[in-house]
Amino acid sequence: MRKVDFSAGFTVIELLITISVIGILAVILVPNLLRAFKSAHDSEAKAYIYDAVKFQEMSRVDTGNYTDKATLLTLGLREEPNQLILNVTTATGTFCMSSTHQGGSGKTFYATPELGVTESAC
Repeated sequence: MRKVDFSAGFTVIELLITISVIGILAVILVPNLLRAFKSAHDSEAKAYIYDAVKFQEMSRVDTGNYTDKATLLTLGLREEPNQLILNVTTATGTFCMSSTHQGGSGKTFYATPELGVTESAC
């Protein structure tokens, strides 16, 4: 008769403990990962509006006036990334721009010549 060796594998308890630990780690890590994605999208919206301000200032130096979004794009501002929205309002001698990312936390960044980039509406 053959002797059976029961130590050559995992027990059900060991498998359940391993699965439980993986589940607990997932519960902890997934919300943090989602928060990191939202924060990255917010950073993208903020960086994009800084670029737009730079092109607004280039336009003012070249023409003496601030300009609209279409002209900013022709000056070299890259197209809006997916799910990012840039709004540009110009008036004589000033502008107000807002940038928000639909995948972000809901923050909107604003820019004016007087205040620069802030989270306060213009």
